[in-house]
Amino acid sequence: MDSFQGENGSAPWQFAPAGRPPLTGLRVLDFSTFAPGPMCTQILADLGATIVKVEKGPNGEVQRETVPEYFQALNRGKSSVVLNLKDPVDAQCGLNLAREAHVLVESFRPGAMDRLGLGADRLKELNPRLVYVSLSPFATEGEGSREQGHETQFMARSGAFVDPAGRLHEPSPAPFSDLASGMYAVIGILAALGQSDRVGVHVKAPILGASVAWMFMRLLRERGGDADRIWRSEPAAGTFPTGDNGFVSFSGTDAKAWGSLVDMLDDPRLRRPEYATFPMRSRHVAAINEVIIERLADAPRDHWLEKLREADIPCAPANRADEVFEDPFVRALDILHLEPSPHVDLPLRGIATVRNVFPPEVDDWGPRVRTRGWDAFKVQQ
Repeated sequence: MDSFQGENGSAPWQFAPAGRPPLTGLRVLDFSTFAPGPMCTQILADLGATIVKVEKGPNGEVQRETVPEYFQALNRGKSSVVLNLKDPVDAQCGLNLAREAHVLVESFRPGAMDRLGLGADRLKELNPRLVYVSLSPFATEGEGSREQGHETQFMARSGAFVDPAGRLHEPSPAPFSDLASGMYAVIGILAALGQSDRVGVHVKAPILGASVAWMFMRLLRERGGDADRIWRSEPAAGTFPTGDNGFVSFSGTDAKAWGSLVDMLDDPRLRRPEYATFPMRSRHVAAINEVIIERLADAPRDHWLEKLREADIPCAPANRADEVFEDPFVRALDILHLEPSPHVDLPLRGIATVRNVFPPEVDDWGPRVRTRGWDAFKVQQ
């Protein structure tokens, strides 16, 4: 373990040479909870960084109990320590950790870390080269900066739930606001680490900002008057039921795919001249899709998947949750495993988005909550 650096801050760090995980030796202090910050630091861990997660006592982060599978997937292999940052002794421990860290990640509302004595300005004096990362819910200043929020609030504000006609749509089951903000934070961190002369870098990645960024293409089209295509069904595209109560998803919108689909299904009702172009077919969505649904009911899902692949039409099975873990395309990514854990039978092996690196052997069961003591702060290199 590197020695404490006193008032001079963390020891110099640089990207590892080829053949080693690129973030080897990077010390990251993680004060974040739920998904955005842990997503960020888990990516850093997969790239080789050492993470010390600071949790609130007595039982650690709330997701250990409420959603343990999320906690496991986003906190693999991290060291963990419980600190009461309102206690002077524990607060000093937090400062000592921050003094030797290269990166600090927090996800509180603006001002919270300042009140705990761990704000960006103070830590800049103790550790000038520290990359300080704030994943605040909304803006760090001005309107909304003092409010709290969760995934559904970020998606609601970014226009994900209500269409231009005022119809309410179900929330997405994927927390894209949370996960996108964590990814943006990683980009900011890596950019900052590349600056050898950095001083007092403060990366800000508000979660609402990430949500709007991932929504912007749809927002521009809706604002520009092209909203109908966003919300209506398209001809020969989407997810359709098959004869075995399964579902298959395919896209037959472009001219080549449409022609191949018509030949494959061989139904004269799809060869009408008024279906010649996509704009023309868009005026007959219901009629076209009704024919497709009727034809697909004649055979099971796997039959149609084989036929669609032979016809070179983009397609996929619409998997149930248990099928995702057995899907050969998913298994080829090597991000899932099937060993049991204390909480779930099929835990994730993290969000391994970068496979050209060397992910360390990690504890898939998640870090243990440890009591305060210097042994808990040791960073193993």
